[in-house]
Parts: sequence; C-alpha cells; structure tokens
Amino acid sequence: MNKKFLKGIYAITPNDLDEEVLLKKVTDLLKGGIKLVQYRDKFRDRKDKLKISLKLKEICDYFDSFLIINDDPLLTKQVSANGVHLGQEDMPYKEARNILGPEAIIGISCHNNIDLALKAESQGADYVAFGSLFNTKTKNRVIKSSIDEIELLVSKVKIPTVVIGGLNLSNLNQLLSSKADMFAISSGLFDEEDSSATASVFIKNL
Repeated sequence: MNKKFLKGIYAITPNDLDEEVLLKKVTDLLKGGIKLVQYRDKFRDRKDKLKISLKLKEICDYFDSFLIINDDPLLTKQVSANGVHLGQEDMPYKEARNILGPEAIIGISCHNNIDLALKAESQGADYVAFGSLFNTKTKNRVIKSSIDEIELLVSKVKIPTVVIGGLNLSNLNQLLSSKADMFAISSGLFDEEDSSATASVFIKNL
C-alpha cells in the first residue's frame, strides 16, 4: 500500500449522522478531493457499524481513497479497510499490527505527549495524532494543546503527524506553520451544506 497519501485533509465522520446522510457526505467529500476518511462511530452497535463500514469501503475504493476505522482492528480486518486509528485506551499497537499485517495503516492518538509519540514511532506506527487544539464537538473530554506545543511536537517525530480538534476554514491557516502532514476535520466538513465544495476549499488552502 502506498502510504504517501498520509498528508492533507483527514476527514473524520461525526457520530450523529443518519446512515444515508453519512454515506452521501463522504461521497461528496471524496468528490471534492479528500483522500483519507476515518469512520468514527461511538454509538451504533457492531452489526450496524459493519454494514456502514462495508459501504464506506466501497465508496472509498471507487474514489481511490483510504478508509481508516476508529478503535477497532477486528472490524478493520473484517471489512478490509486500509487501517485503524487507536486511542491510548484501545488495543495495543503490537496486537493490532499482528491482526492487520505489515501493510495496514496504524495511527495512534498521542494528545500532547511526546513520550507517547516517540513510543508509537519506535513500535512502527504509521502516524501519530496531536491535539486537541480548539474547542470541538466531537469529544467531550479533551486534552488541550497550544499551537506552539503542536509545532514542537511535530518537529520531534519523523513519521507523519496529524493535528486534531476543532479545525475549520477560519483557523486552518494558523496551523500551517506547524508542518503537520495531516489536518483532521470533522464538523468543519460534515456540517457544511456543500461538503464537496468545502473539501475543495480546504485542499486549496493547504
């Protein structure tokens, strides 16, 4: 798998969209040029998540884009998604790698902790995520990071980096100096009426 696509805008699905709306929004985002989508769903049961994941994988394949599953390496393997994103309380990296094999993308949330990031890098993670930067509707409990902190963290790791937390068109330009590889965006994409046009604007602003 060509992991050079680990750059640019990283779309993360919100929890509260109906299936039909979610699939349409993701399709529109990919039409707008997004190449990386994470399916994050904290509310649905496994059966529904499996059904939606399979449909998302079909859409992503059509647009030659990557699908990452949040939290669940077993679901990732079941739907042949391109990778998984792990939080600090999820399955350990090595166990996930054993399940998914060497070609899968495995990213790890590291908050604003350089030790966690360097550990993930040494284990073989494909990217690390830093944040949250701004107020976000996606998570209730977040560890806040300043832009200066993010710049320092990004400078200390060699693998691709993601910044997360309340990113939108109004504040994205504040983060470009961080040299992060990817910018994770949820409501800033999915709340917009014309998701395809919004995605195109984000990409042009990088």
